[in-house]
Amino acid sequence: MNTPTLHAELLAIGAEMENHESDLWVRWTPESDRLVTEHYARLGIRPQSTRHQTDAGAPWIEVPFAFEPWWKARK
Repeated sequence: MNTPTLHAELLAIGAEMENHESDLWVRWTPESDRLVTEHYARLGIRPQSTRHQTDAGAPWIEVPFAFEPWWKARK
């Protein structure tokens, strides 16, 4: 049984996402924060919270190297 990727789980909840190359940006919501935290807790990593430059400073979570379509395009 395959474990879904973070990107797939965020898509499933309808999270608002953007990317810059392989880096994933997801709008902060309690649910998106929970998913990111759960995925990265096992690695001892906490992705950066940041403010979106063009979205009136709304909180977003930056997740390096997690934009799955970027990686699939390079296989």
